[in-house]
Amino acid sequence: MWSLVVGSALAQAVVVDDAVLTADAVLPDGVGSPSVVYDATRQRFLMVFETAAAAPAGCHEGWAIGGAVSSDGTSWRRLGRPLLQASPEAPCGPRHPSLVKQDDGALVVAFTATDVAVDGVGLATWEAGARTVWRVQALDGLSEPALARHDGTWQLLGVDPVEGVVSAHSTDLTVWEVDSSAVVPTGATSWSGDGVFSPALDCIDGDPVFPWSLHYAGWSGVEAAWASSVGDTVGNYYVSSAIDTWAVDAAWISFDVVHATSGAFVWFEHLGTDGLPRIGFATLDAPLSTEVVDRDCHSTP
Repeated sequence: MWSLVVGSALAQAVVVDDAVLTADAVLPDGVGSPSVVYDATRQRFLMVFETAAAAPAGCHEGWAIGGAVSSDGTSWRRLGRPLLQASPEAPCGPRHPSLVKQDDGALVVAFTATDVAVDGVGLATWEAGARTVWRVQALDGLSEPALARHDGTWQLLGVDPVEGVVSAHSTDLTVWEVDSSAVVPTGATSWSGDGVFSPALDCIDGDPVFPWSLHYAGWSGVEAAWASSVGDTVGNYYVSSAIDTWAVDAAWISFDVVHATSGAFVWFEHLGTDGLPRIGFATLDAPLSTEVVDRDCHSTP
């Protein structure tokens, strides 16, 4: 179910650096679709991102997911090899990753599993040094997944190209129950009549009523915008007025939002002057890395 709160626009995002990760000799086609978490134990940010790769046989294009680490969110050290590449689960490669660090330290990545037939959603876990990858057949047709967990229940938001942002739930990452209607449908706002994209899901520690925080973008005609939303425990999402609006050609291609109690960090994909996708960094209000909230939350923190 979806509900709209009509209110004043929130504070606009302040771009701190529009090029914290760019194309280089290793990734000549650029980088995009960032997803970030904060590792409080080691006091560092972890990022996963998509990059173009050689197209496998039968595919028009290929994709891979890489990783990077940072102490401050702006200066990043890339990992030496891709985290995920084309596989039986994603024949044309994985893209649009969404990263979660569980309370026990295990990492989970949801991703768009690109295919010559129907794209879908794949999942990968890294636990005790072992990686497991699988595709969730119940989520075929969805893309751009966003993942978080609250009180042991996983929520995954994905984009249906017609319906909008669709929600699915699981307690074990294997069996998923998909909602029958979009939680934020296409056309829910004046600037999303032609489609929605890039849901970014967080959870809120200590809130037993509104545990979910969502940001998403949309476009209508020549206008694009993004907004925030909170979700309650029974599946309603309440969308704010737009945070920023753009001409479509100037809009962020994708983004991820990491909450802190005093604001939020935002990493976004856009095209640089070289025409290649790159990742920038922005803030909402005045966030502190010491106050970052992760994506494994509880009613009582």
